[in-house]
Amino acid sequence: MPGIDYSELKRRIGMPVVLDALQWKPSVRRGSELRGPCPIHGSNNPRSRTFVVDVSGNRFHCFGCEAGGNQLDLFMEVTKLDVHRAAIELCRRVGVPVPFSGNPGQRRGASQRRSTSQCTKNQRGTIPPPPESVKAMTPLFSENKEDKCVWRV
Repeated sequence: MPGIDYSELKRRIGMPVVLDALQWKPSVRRGSELRGPCPIHGSNNPRSRTFVVDVSGNRFHCFGCEAGGNQLDLFMEVTKLDVHRAAIELCRRVGVPVPFSGNPGQRRGASQRRSTSQCTKNQRGTIPPPPESVKAMTPLFSENKEDKCVWRV
């Protein structure tokens, strides 16, 4: 899976945007603090105040289920997705590009793979070694030990 720059994601998408994406409505507002029903454990009472959000600090805490964290943690808990999938889904919902780490070519593995059409037995010279940033690689085929040009990363 491509890496995601979670710090950049949290910088781009603040708590108010996440609350809006989750369609959460507070029952009480006091400055940058919001209180209301917990979207994680599903408080049924719309006047509940167990869930507290510090909008300026991008933090939340529920006194009912003891959940707490930042805006990405909240989205993960409500949607029941792992951090990677939650980040991608959150970006999709709010219309923000996913802040992948590294350059776009590395995301897809383009710089780390060569297609079989690029490799022939009559290939001149030697096949360049795989990038050093790749720690563990396995050849897709190993019948001809001299022609290991397709790599699985």
